[in-house]
Amino acid sequence: MWQCVENHTSKYSRRRFMIFAAKYLIELPYIINLSDGDYDFKYEDSLIRMNVNNNLYALVRFVNSCQLTAAIGLKEHLLPHLTESLSLVKARTIVSFISGYEVGELESVSEQELLDFIRRIMPMGSEYPTEEKAKETFQNLNENQKKDIVNRAGIEKTANKLFPATSAMPCIDAINNFIRHYSVHFGDHFAEEISLYQAASGLTNGIMLQLFCDNEMISSIPIVGLFPPILRNTLFVHDEEKTNAFKKVLTNSHFNKQSELLLIRAKNLKTKGAFRSALLEASASLENYVRLLLIHKMKENSLSDDDIESTLTAVNRFEDRCKKLFKGQYLKSIPEITPLEWHHVKTDRDNIRHKTTHTSHEPTEKEVDMVIDHIENLILKVNSYLENFKQNTVGENSIEG
Repeated sequence: MWQCVENHTSKYSRRRFMIFAAKYLIELPYIINLSDGDYDFKYEDSLIRMNVNNNLYALVRFVNSCQLTAAIGLKEHLLPHLTESLSLVKARTIVSFISGYEVGELESVSEQELLDFIRRIMPMGSEYPTEEKAKETFQNLNENQKKDIVNRAGIEKTANKLFPATSAMPCIDAINNFIRHYSVHFGDHFAEEISLYQAASGLTNGIMLQLFCDNEMISSIPIVGLFPPILRNTLFVHDEEKTNAFKKVLTNSHFNKQSELLLIRAKNLKTKGAFRSALLEASASLENYVRLLLIHKMKENSLSDDDIESTLTAVNRFEDRCKKLFKGQYLKSIPEITPLEWHHVKTDRDNIRHKTTHTSHEPTEKEVDMVIDHIENLILKVNSYLENFKQNTVGENSIEG
């Protein structure tokens, strides 16, 4: 849908209306088995159009071990642009949206903005052009060339104001709305919902935002979000002491950090946009944490495996385990050890976790972040108490001995 936008008057605006458009492209991590073309679907309160294309290619190059895409298009259009530094790669399914405006007047450009624009478009050597060099370049232009530069800077500023990087973010949710319809309708369980994190490792480097004015491309930039997916080299290396400790763990023990693993999985799922799964993994991590502490203490107290299992079966509600059973083993209940953090965790479980478990409720990213923070804070406080409890117990045993 085209919209009319009134902006500031530009001295060098060439005509009354200009068509500004943004194209948002996302490569999916798989192929959607649909014919190329446009697909209209209801999203929130609107009918929107998404293009599906399984026959696009990308021109890619490596910069500091990162694979970056220079252009996306049909194979025959990109072949003439191949160079030693640019390779042609077949893309998986690329979906795209287009949004546009009719603009009456361009944004006005300040002197500083004009100089910054000139520095960006100037040929670069080993160093970025200085402001002085940009001023000198502008002064050496004739009047028509100056008008053209000012106009181009105004076009870029107007496009960036109409379509900021944040305008790309709703695309992920819109795509997932489409994928939910597609996967259920065709029974395609390989077509999973996506996140910006996943898209960042694809050929669009996240969401590729292309800006146009009157069908001429102004710019093409990737909206990456989190940086790690595009890396093809180490971001950093863990220090030698931690690495040696890691090697020792690998050779000396079986993996026994299940609760920590569940919490790591929760954070990983959150980055992928799987908020429902992330919340349930985080909740399971806390339940397992409490369960393992109880089992450990009951074994210390010489209870048999059968007695431990019977005790846990008899007291199977999480809250009862944290109160009655935990106090019986560690002298204090978890609510007594860390009342504020317990209040937060209990509120999360009552208001978010139970609804997510027993209904189709989809928690938000903010809710998942909050739940994970509350769980980590509670575990930190309980671990601190247990460390003191252990030291006091050892001290008492030493005195008695």
